[in-house]
Amino acid sequence: MTFFLSSTDFVQQRYHDFLVNVAERGIHRFRDIGRPFETHNSTTPSWALIPYPICVVTWFNFYHAMRDYVGQLYGSFGQLRMMYIHGTVTFPTSIIPYDHVRRCVYDMFFLNIPHEVVRTHTRVRFRLLFVGASWVGDRMSIDHIMCRTEYSPPFYSDNYFER
Repeated sequence: MTFFLSSTDFVQQRYHDFLVNVAERGIHRFRDIGRPFETHNSTTPSWALIPYPICVVTWFNFYHAMRDYVGQLYGSFGQLRMMYIHGTVTFPTSIIPYDHVRRCVYDMFFLNIPHEVVRTHTRVRFRLLFVGASWVGDRMSIDHIMCRTEYSPPFYSDNYFER
């Protein structure tokens, strides 16, 4: 069985492949320049709201999840999708995740999304569950990070500060 693409389909497929390739290079560039080490530390504005360290491996896990997200885009050329970022954010019990604290965490994610990846989706929506726990000690953790294209209901009823 022979399968032929029209010239329009061929151009769209080539453009899609180009976007995916560029997005992957953007993710690798962020790894290479050390962006995870610049995201949240005592010299960043986020430290004023959340004065607890976060393991830099978290952001490398996020890059891996973004790479999987970009990989899901194969076969869907010609359409941009929403990116839903899922995960669990655990704070010490002294931090209460009010809107401005959640916004600070969302901004950390935005800081770690290369502009090359931004071209592959229409909007970012957060599905992060914020939890206070005494067992985390004097640190913050973000676990179970996933980037998805499928809709999921929100945990909070605010506007998520989406972009």
